[in-house]
Amino acid sequence: MMHEHLLGGCIPTPLASYLKALGILRLVAEQKDPDVAGRWQGEQFVLRTVLSREELERFFLEEYRPTPILSPWNGRAGYLEGEDADTSNRGGAVLLREFRESSAVRFQSYRGLIQELDKTDSIEEMNAVRASKKELTKKKELVKKNKQNSRVWADEHQKLLSQMTIYEFRLTFLLLLKNILDQKLDQKLLAEMTEREAFLKENLFAYLRNNLDEDQLAWLDGTVALGEDKAFSPLLGSSGGVEGSMDLGVNFMENIKSLFHLGTGDTTSFSAAWLKTCLHQDLSMNKANNTAGSLSPGNIGGPNATTGFTAKTGINPWDYILMIEGALVLRPSLTRKLESSENSSLSYPFTIEPSASGGSNVSLVDEKKTRAGRSELWMPIWHVFAGFQEIAVCFREGSVTLNRRKARTGLDFARAISQLGADRGINQFQRFIFLKRSGDNDVAVPVGRFNVIRNPQVDLLSQLDRNAWLDRLRRFARDPQKAPGRIQQLVRRLEDEIFSLTQGGGRLALQNILTLLGKIQLVSAESARTREAVAPVPQLGTEWALEADDRSNEFRLASALAGLTLMRNYIVPLKADEKMKRSEWSPGNVLAVWGGGDLMTNLLRILDRCLLEAQRNQRADNPLAGNPTTDLAAVMAFLKEETDDRRIAGLLAGLINVDLPRCLPFREVEVEQPPAVFCLLKPLFTPESVLQQLDLLPQDAHLPLPREIVTLLRTGNRAQAGRAIDIARRRLRIAGLKLSAYPRSAPDIVGIDSPRLAAALMIPLAKGELSRICKPFTPAQEAN
Repeated sequence: MMHEHLLGGCIPTPLASYLKALGILRLVAEQKDPDVAGRWQGEQFVLRTVLSREELERFFLEEYRPTPILSPWNGRAGYLEGEDADTSNRGGAVLLREFRESSAVRFQSYRGLIQELDKTDSIEEMNAVRASKKELTKKKELVKKNKQNSRVWADEHQKLLSQMTIYEFRLTFLLLLKNILDQKLDQKLLAEMTEREAFLKENLFAYLRNNLDEDQLAWLDGTVALGEDKAFSPLLGSSGGVEGSMDLGVNFMENIKSLFHLGTGDTTSFSAAWLKTCLHQDLSMNKANNTAGSLSPGNIGGPNATTGFTAKTGINPWDYILMIEGALVLRPSLTRKLESSENSSLSYPFTIEPSASGGSNVSLVDEKKTRAGRSELWMPIWHVFAGFQEIAVCFREGSVTLNRRKARTGLDFARAISQLGADRGINQFQRFIFLKRSGDNDVAVPVGRFNVIRNPQVDLLSQLDRNAWLDRLRRFARDPQKAPGRIQQLVRRLEDEIFSLTQGGGRLALQNILTLLGKIQLVSAESARTREAVAPVPQLGTEWALEADDRSNEFRLASALAGLTLMRNYIVPLKADEKMKRSEWSPGNVLAVWGGGDLMTNLLRILDRCLLEAQRNQRADNPLAGNPTTDLAAVMAFLKEETDDRRIAGLLAGLINVDLPRCLPFREVEVEQPPAVFCLLKPLFTPESVLQQLDLLPQDAHLPLPREIVTLLRTGNRAQAGRAIDIARRRLRIAGLKLSAYPRSAPDIVGIDSPRLAAALMIPLAKGELSRICKPFTPAQEAN
């Protein structure tokens, strides 16, 4: 009969608790029930096994055989004490003696490992070398101190030195020379000993690899990757089982001692109660006076760690032991690219470079505090029962790919799992970053849960990878010596929005990404250093506009404006290229008139420049051509100031980088009849070819837009706007259009902001809307 145990003491965060679940699964599979399986259910781990609850607890209390955790290559592991280990009273040495003398069956592997290490000559020599190094180091410090004292003495006794005899002076000089030579000799000897110690350590690793049994190798395999080079696990101290001054192996043995009598292997008085708390969280127990280190920040203690001002360190010994046992599931390895002459690099399951983006509780300052070698961990959460071997294989393969390369950063990882969807039954990933939070100590900070869901919108981001554009931008932004602060902030926000998109942010996230791309491009254009490092935003596909379209007035207006001919060049200083086949900076380009000010100000600048360029280049047709067009409802909302101009400006700056579609999906909206003055002026702001297609302009006629009309409207003066209307009426008649709707007088502009009217008129309207509002205008020959 199979039992399912909901282990309330095993939750995905902190990292120590996650590893504890792996430790329970591993130990039960290897030592009791090979068919055991586990999965995550909500925020708890579920264990399926033939063992009942009582049998599961009895297994850990009576049968559990601890993995021998010893790091003889470290100076605090009980070896390398710098004195006779038999008489050393340091914690590690004392614990080694107790394990060595134990007769308990459960500690047989421990005793076997200790006996093997006792026979290792390199450890004894390393011990002697380290002792000599300590003496030389002390001597070096003493000499340094004496030098400082000598300078003080010399300053105070200059007169005495000047009164020395030649003999006394020579003697003093010889003594000083001897000291200098002795120091040089000591420095050389210290360097030789350091080199010798490193050599002995390498020999020790090789010896252990070749001579230990499989169960005795678990700790070595979990902490050190051996090959032509050597690398340490970023999870277990990042330096071979040491966190600061704490040796993880010694800490493990101390917690074992809290649970079992080392001589007999019997449980201590609190062991059973601690186990219930560890597994089920159903009892309140005092914790042992120990620490979980970086993997359980809540148990480190210190300021604000509990009620009151400070807290003492403490942890349930079972929590620590099972955490270490679980950490051994993740093993480091060394990898090298094919045909590469570079040194091998560390590969660790689901581990990537640290970054502050995507985590609300992590700042750019935190990112700079991440320690080399201790980065990000993305721990898988699966909702389907899986055996230990399946989980072990998952962690052994332990990586995801983005665009056929291994994910290197958290952003890569989030994108990859959104493109691949669920694999091996993995439903989520819990993200952790090692950050300095307790003095100089690292702690594993949880920074978000990410669902593994196929999200086609994330595929659009691959267009930002052309020529490694996004990678180049992110690398540049992380160099505070080169990147302007504004770029750093914008790129951080861009990364956050990409994270949001991977987790179903949808159209809003896409619009925010487009807006930020536009801002980054505008800010980059202002800095020569940034232009040199980062190219303009690459051309984005039509899908960006279609997927980001929320059918709002703002998006439709921004799309219509972005589709105007050469609009990208009017906003950003680029080489003129109507087809957007290339993107090159062109500092000082006179076309780029977008600058300070609001949307209205910039649109009117562009309109004026557009007409000036048409006049200069003697273009007969109206320059305000483009796709997609928009509907009348959006333009009227803009004219009545019912739209968010800042949002339109942001979207416009982003959408100019998109290969826009000829039209966006139709939306059904109600709109009132536009003001008569808008209807009168709109034909002048419409390409002649469109008017001819609508039979509003004779095929042989021309209807140019005089720049003077825009100049008069921009003044905001009612009288000047009236002049603009009169000019427009004359132009329409000359072009062959009969103004039958206004037989006596021109329409008035009362209640309308004329500069905003000019900006509204430059927005391309759909042909159906044009046909409707231009009904009063008919070709003159038909009217007659």
